[in-house]
Amino acid sequence: MTFDCHDPASLATFWAAVLGYRPPDIQPEPKRVKNRVHLDVGVSPAGPGQRREIDEEAKRVVGLGGRILRSVTDDSGYFVVMQDPEGNEFCID
Repeated sequence: MTFDCHDPASLATFWAAVLGYRPPDIQPEPKRVKNRVHLDVGVSPAGPGQRREIDEEAKRVVGLGGRILRSVTDDSGYFVVMQDPEGNEFCID
């Protein structure tokens, strides 16, 4: 998966840390059109402790440079909506 962004090295480092990967070599190019992508980062199956595990992962991601937008509980369960350092939204569930 590729993200179009202003600071590829920084964003690659962020997502590599979130997902536990090594950052790839980066060859940036100017952005030409708006890309839309929304990742759901699964960290916990439904059940006891799910909310705690999701919140702990959200705090870890904040430490990497992410930002919490809101926590949501709906028919699909509990998840946290976040932004990466360039404002791209994703969820931790």
